[in-house]
Amino acid sequence: MLTGKAKTDFEKWMKDEIIFHPGTGFNSLADKFQATLIIEWLDSVFIVLTINNTYYDGFHFYWEINMAKPLRSDQGFETRQLATISAIEKANEIYNSKS
Repeated sequence: MLTGKAKTDFEKWMKDEIIFHPGTGFNSLADKFQATLIIEWLDSVFIVLTINNTYYDGFHFYWEINMAKPLRSDQGFETRQLATISAIEKANEIYNSKS
């Protein structure tokens, strides 16, 4: 889910804060557990993800990224998991674009 500088800094955070070495099993964790750890790391670098739902012709989920300039997904997702993955991908893009 993460690439570039975001992946490198996340792995360092895992070693320093969680005392979990990414090379010893992070990829073997279920996607939901990986997402949870990534969201915790994003919180620590002040990129806060929120997944909400709304009802229009059925329930749909959307994400918000709360920073100095908040962002919101421009599409709805059928599941919370799909919205979460999309939010992480956008947060990854934002983090990697920082200097």
